[in-house]
Amino acid sequence: MIIIFQKLIIEINAGYVFIMFFIKYTGAMIYDLIILSILFFAYTSALLLFTHGQAIPPATRWYQFSLFSIIFVYYYGSIRFGGQTIGMKAWRFKLTTDSGKKLSRQQIIARFFYFIPATLIAPFCLKGNYKLLHQWTQTGFKKV
Repeated sequence: MIIIFQKLIIEINAGYVFIMFFIKYTGAMIYDLIILSILFFAYTSALLLFTHGQAIPPATRWYQFSLFSIIFVYYYGSIRFGGQTIGMKAWRFKLTTDSGKKLSRQQIIARFFYFIPATLIAPFCLKGNYKLLHQWTQTGFKKV
């Protein structure tokens, strides 16, 4: 009976840790979305200065590509030079390899491009997208 009770406590603690990490992960993503939206506004306002207030057509490929580039440069630069984005710093965790080292260029790029497929596939695998990303890129989160 005591062993069953101990296993139940371990499962409850594991569930609690999972929920708390999910909250931190979501909070960090929201922080990063706020920062990216500020970067988008600043970039777009600078473009409007150069076009003398003329609106940029919404389906312009170069504009869409430039916004995508802002996202990539923000994520790549943050992870490459500090191991964490501003949102991750606020919630006190960082990305490392399984051996505890900094991520390589290939791992950062893989995490960036696998994020959306992992988010779409994760509900069918009954896993979080960060677990799939860990499995696909051999990287994970570490408390700071």
